[in-house]
Amino acid sequence: MMKEDYFLLGTFLKNHGYNGEIVLKSTSSLSRSLNIMESLFLLIDGILVPFFIQEIYNTGSNTYILKLEDINNKNDANKLLGKYVYGPKDLFTPQEERESHLESLIGYEIFSELNKKAGIIRKILPIPGNLLFVVDFEGKEIMIPANLELVIEVNKNEKFICMKIPPGLLPE
Repeated sequence: MMKEDYFLLGTFLKNHGYNGEIVLKSTSSLSRSLNIMESLFLLIDGILVPFFIQEIYNTGSNTYILKLEDINNKNDANKLLGKYVYGPKDLFTPQEERESHLESLIGYEIFSELNKKAGIIRKILPIPGNLLFVVDFEGKEIMIPANLELVIEVNKNEKFICMKIPPGLLPE
C-alpha cells in the first residue's frame, strides 16, 4: 500500500455517543465518495491500516459520523481520535482532491504582497463557497480568504504563501 495512492479525507475529531461512533471532519464535501467506500484507512505508526465502514451519516458542514467495524465502544473510538483518515484516490473527484490539499497548508506562513508577515495558518475553515485560512497573527486569530485568485506564490520548500490580502484584514 503506497501512501501516494491515497487521498487525505480529514481527521477523527471526537466520539459520538457510547457505541464507538466517531466524528470525521473533512476539508471538503465527500458525501458521494464516502457513500461508495467500503473501508477507509488510518495512518497509524506510519502505516495505512484499513477499517471497514458499517454506517456513515453526513451531519453537514463537511462533518460525518462513522460507525466502523470492530470499534464498539467509546474506549475503542478514543484510540482513533486525531488520526489522519485516507481513502483510495481513484474514488474522489478532482474538486474533492483539490480541497483536501488545502489541509496540507496548515503550518505555512502567510505573507502579503508587500512582504508583511500575516501569520501562520492554524486551520482551514470549510465555509461553503468561501474557504478561510485561520491564521495566528501575533497571538490573535484572524481569517483570510483561501481564494486561489489572491495567491501569488506557494513555496513548499520554505512553507510559505505570498498572497494579496484584502484591506482591513490585518491589524494596522
